[in-house]
Amino acid sequence: FMQLQNTQELSYLSAGISHDFKNLLNVVHGNLNLLEHKIDKLDPRQKRIIEDMYAAVKGGTVLVNGLLDLSRASAVEEEESLEVSSLINDTKRMLSRIMGSAIVINTEIEQGQTRITAVRSELESIFLNLAVNAKQAMRGSGEILLSAKKMSSDEILRDKLSLSQKVEYVLFSLADTGS
Repeated sequence: FMQLQNTQELSYLSAGISHDFKNLLNVVHGNLNLLEHKIDKLDPRQKRIIEDMYAAVKGGTVLVNGLLDLSRASAVEEEESLEVSSLINDTKRMLSRIMGSAIVINTEIEQGQTRITAVRSELESIFLNLAVNAKQAMRGSGEILLSAKKMSSDEILRDKLSLSQKVEYVLFSLADTGS
């Protein structure tokens, strides 16, 4: 029992450090994007330096994701009841810090309180990955729309999922002005 408890504590510690380090890598990546777009003309040496920095961030991200996957396998995070508008607004603040001022983050949330049961860090990770991809598609500037809409399963969806009754869920989406 003690060994299992120590393993879980180590897993939580590893996950916490990995998550913080991943956030730092995202900030470095975002600042590299800003730097790359603020410098009008890069000479070949500067381009190589920036490319090497991008490669280092990518390598660090792969390493951190591996550590996070390992810690998730060891310590499953618990689902919790989340208020959708709070989750979206918190995510907007996080993305605004990470994406920089050239990317405008907008939200669209239906009125009323809607709660879901989910693992917060998994949703935040999904939103962050989508936003980073969107930023790359926008080539450094543009708008991201993060939205949440309460939905209910229609007959076709119920048939596909073999559900016997109507199911309510929240549809999250992230759209960008990229090409």
